[in-house]
Amino acid sequence: MQLVEQQEIDRLGMQVETLRRNIEPQLEMASRVIDGVIKNISISKEGGLNRINQLKLVELNHAFLGLMQPISVVNASGVILASSDLGLVGESIAKKAYFKNEIQHPQDNILHISAPHPILGKPAQAISLFKSLLDRKGNFLGMVVINLSPNFFSTLLSSVHYTSDIRSAIIHGSGILLHFEPEWVKSSGINLAMRNTFFTRHKNSRLLTNTYIGESMLTGEARMVFLTNIQPEALNIDQPLVVKVSRSLQAVFESWRKSAYMQIVAFSTILLISAWVMAFILRWRRSASVRHQEVETALARVNRAFITLSVCNEEFIHVEDENALLQKICQVIVESGGYYMAWVGVPQQDLGLTIKPVAHFGFENDYLAEMKFSWSKYCDLGQGPAGRAVRSHKIQVNQNFEINPLTHPWRSAALARGYLSSISLPLKNSSTFFGVLNIYASENDAFSDAEKGLLEKLAANLSFGVSAIRGEVERKQAEEKLSIAAVAFQSQEGIMIADANQNIINVNGAFTEITGYAAEEAIGKKANLLKSGHHDEEFYSSIKKSLHQNDGWQGKIWNKRKSGELYLEWLIITAVKDGFGETTHYVGTFTDITARYAMEEELHIAAVAFESQEAVIVSDPNRIILRVNKAFTSITGYTQEEAAGRHPAELLESKRDDDALTSEINLGLRRVGSWQGEIWNRHKDGSLYPIWIQITAVKNEADEVTHHVSTFTDMSERKLSEEKIHHLAFYDSLTNLPNRRLLLDRLERGIASTTRTQQFGAVLFLDLDNFKNLNDTLGHDVGDELLKQVGLRLSSSVRGNDTVARLGGDEFVVLLEGLGRNQSDAAEWAESVGRKILKCLSQPYQIGIYPCRSSSSIGITIFSGHRNDTLENILKQADLAMYQAKSAGRNTMQFFDTEMQSTLNARAALESDLRTALDLNQFQLYYQSQVDVEGNVIGAEALLRLAHPDRGVISPDKFIGLAEDTGLILPIGSWVLNKACEQLAAWATHPKLCNLTLSVNISAHEFHQSDFIEKVLEAIGRTSANPNKLKLELTESLMHVNIDDTIAKMLELTSHGITFSLDDFGTGYSSLSYLKNLPVKQLKIDKSFVNELPQDPSSCAISCTIIGLAQSLGMSVIAEGIEAQEQCNFLIEMQCNAFQGYLFSRPLPLSEFISYVGSSIGNIDGYA
Repeated sequence: MQLVEQQEIDRLGMQVETLRRNIEPQLEMASRVIDGVIKNISISKEGGLNRINQLKLVELNHAFLGLMQPISVVNASGVILASSDLGLVGESIAKKAYFKNEIQHPQDNILHISAPHPILGKPAQAISLFKSLLDRKGNFLGMVVINLSPNFFSTLLSSVHYTSDIRSAIIHGSGILLHFEPEWVKSSGINLAMRNTFFTRHKNSRLLTNTYIGESMLTGEARMVFLTNIQPEALNIDQPLVVKVSRSLQAVFESWRKSAYMQIVAFSTILLISAWVMAFILRWRRSASVRHQEVETALARVNRAFITLSVCNEEFIHVEDENALLQKICQVIVESGGYYMAWVGVPQQDLGLTIKPVAHFGFENDYLAEMKFSWSKYCDLGQGPAGRAVRSHKIQVNQNFEINPLTHPWRSAALARGYLSSISLPLKNSSTFFGVLNIYASENDAFSDAEKGLLEKLAANLSFGVSAIRGEVERKQAEEKLSIAAVAFQSQEGIMIADANQNIINVNGAFTEITGYAAEEAIGKKANLLKSGHHDEEFYSSIKKSLHQNDGWQGKIWNKRKSGELYLEWLIITAVKDGFGETTHYVGTFTDITARYAMEEELHIAAVAFESQEAVIVSDPNRIILRVNKAFTSITGYTQEEAAGRHPAELLESKRDDDALTSEINLGLRRVGSWQGEIWNRHKDGSLYPIWIQITAVKNEADEVTHHVSTFTDMSERKLSEEKIHHLAFYDSLTNLPNRRLLLDRLERGIASTTRTQQFGAVLFLDLDNFKNLNDTLGHDVGDELLKQVGLRLSSSVRGNDTVARLGGDEFVVLLEGLGRNQSDAAEWAESVGRKILKCLSQPYQIGIYPCRSSSSIGITIFSGHRNDTLENILKQADLAMYQAKSAGRNTMQFFDTEMQSTLNARAALESDLRTALDLNQFQLYYQSQVDVEGNVIGAEALLRLAHPDRGVISPDKFIGLAEDTGLILPIGSWVLNKACEQLAAWATHPKLCNLTLSVNISAHEFHQSDFIEKVLEAIGRTSANPNKLKLELTESLMHVNIDDTIAKMLELTSHGITFSLDDFGTGYSSLSYLKNLPVKQLKIDKSFVNELPQDPSSCAISCTIIGLAQSLGMSVIAEGIEAQEQCNFLIEMQCNAFQGYLFSRPLPLSEFISYVGSSIGNIDGYA
């Protein structure tokens, strides 16, 4: 019995040592990762943490995927500044116990291990490894945190479970149970630092290793326990980890007890019946011998599997190369396990779906070379154990090659080599299938259940080893990439990092300098953010093809800056792949070569010019030509023979330059010996051309002129270039119209002219209507062509001395001068031009294959040279008038007047008041009662008011339109909805108020928001309002846009008890066809019809029709705007259900409304 106990303790110790050798490198690796991140964090002058490079964390997380995730940098407040999981950035860990403890007692360069805690945003738990960041004074700045995946400990601990009764655990030095296998969920977080626990006894002993036999606190059973400390010398760890592996004492001695019991029974039986069973002793002995032999064989087979597993576990620790590990494991299986042959195969993605052997050992004799293996389910070669294991990811056992029909393709070759049985074990982890381990035995029925269990554990451990090796390789690669990236991010080249879906995740400073986009503007956008439209789709397809086939692309590409400017860059794109060949990121590095490209073009031109050389004339002291070069002939048309002996003036004089120039040339030659300047020459064919000439007098030692050397170049091209430059400077490159610069110059001259001549001028400011929609739908090319045609039409619509200019985008300006001295005549002329332009621009366009229509809005201002008629004021006035024209319905024109400016100022002030009201809670709800035919108050409509501190209470008709235009209707509408729900919740507590309904007006813009349903339900949920008492009033305008979405939203809200009323019914024209499909409970007759009741027959007929329609559709009807009793009587006679208006009550503040309701139903104080 003591021998059994010692053997089992030794076996437990071996498993504990295996765990220790696996955990220590992982802790060291985590510490190195944290140190690497810390080195790349800089501290600002204010003592805080600077922006962290997100790319480094993403790359590190990829390298250690499955073991450590995520990696995060946290500031002193507990806020996550950067993380490999982008979704965690901005989250807080300030409430985590380990963070609170570290703030109170921060320690430098200490690796801490936390207790299990919930993962942010997930139901699972994790264990955190972290180090603090301290400044030079020891102040806490934050920490770098890595979460250890629970799967890491689970896989590792389970790998040493060679029997079902084994339990293993990782314990923090403080006694907190970090992970218990196989009961993680139930036991993690328990404190084992209690009296007489195995952990406490081990810690108090101060020994590295201990073994105990006793009752377990966790399981309550007697167990044999082996414990050891993990505290690597290379690490500064705050407390050691403790690894514990144990077995049930009952299970350990169960086999020994059974054996002893059987021996006693057998011996007693022999004594009792020895006298009369002697004749059967020999037969019994023979039978017992056979059974004994079978037991011994079975035990031997299990033992060989166990020995194989143990030896392999040792190899997992020492071997660091994947191929070497696979080869070594095959060798151990044969040499230590006594198996006949072992090989590892990897499934291929070829046409035959073959399985390729990558490692083998044992008596093979070319078996793997001769035989073919497949994992296809459609051929015989895929039906064997290896193929089925690959497909099913489950163990496949072949107990007899000779009779197993599925092994027919390999039977002869296997039996010839002595293979009688085999087992195929899949190699996989939680996310990846590596291959299949195949083991062959020289006997039939060689693999019992116990042996299969141990070999399965061997396969799992081998899979874990391969994963660890690949992870280490990827980690080193990631460190190299991060090191390179850290240097690269400081370079002058632009760098953009995108994920596999081409979403930008990081950029460097040079990217911002080149493109104009700040990092926060680019991150999260698609990688085609800079696409210029300069290249066709075939060009971009070639880039994608190269990335797919070659993992990279490089070349010149035209891109567009944030400003809209095109620039040329040299771009290199590299696809970053993981260990399995999957693309995880794209890295683009680029250099702005626009200037270099332009310089190269200029150098090319210069080189051509140099090769052709300047024209050269060598003449005598009297300037008679002696020699000329080929360039002279090329420029002038005269050959050497034709030019020699003649004076240049005689040959080339254009008679365009006067005698003064000739005198200047001669004077310069006499005084300084040279002259240079621009003159005009005549070609042999008679044409004139300008040249830039330099004439130098060549003198001898006696200071006598012996020759003149003249060099000149034809300046015709230069003159043309200057004209082009002038054109580019003052004209729009797209439309060839004057640009802003030339317009301002002409307008300035126009103002001066009107002052001098006392004649009026006019400026027409044009903006194309809905140009952006055309540009977005048909593309920039079509938009540019439309702008060109607009420019042509504008030019044809005005006089020759008028100016048509393009300011940019779709904005044009027409400057009219000399409109006479009468302002009315000038305005009339400007108006006629404007109408002509509107008509001209509204005619159809044909742009390529696209027929298009466009219109414009025109603002007109008249100027007279008055002192207030400055450039800025005139253009501003025309611009304001143009916007007024747009507000008036587009395709129209408006003249500027001073009231327009006042209106705009008032509008701006009101918008500011609305924003202030939202910030300071200056809005109020008024309530107008709704009554039934008996006069009982059945509900109210919530009506918005703005309580302005200076202007008093402002009704919504003064500001709702502005709120719609500015988008403020959304926050205002949200405030009204929430306030109404709060009031409903307050009324619900009073028995006489709880039955009142409350109607809330919902704008079309508000209703069509994608999150409208969520906001309504959130308001009801937050306030606990009764949804059955909330009525949402919608207008008929909702029927004009996306009716299917409208119906779907209404049905969803109706399912929660909310009802709908259709407001202003009868004023629209498109709702009747949809009314029967809308989940509307009530129609509201508009007050425009009620006002004319009962005198106006049309209003009576419409009201009756609405009531009849509602009754036929099972809806109720409420009429609003009732101010006279005869109106009410008529509607009652027509069977209208409910009424609202000043006849009953004006809109009242809450307290007055409560008093009004209380006067008819009793005391209800305190519910306002």
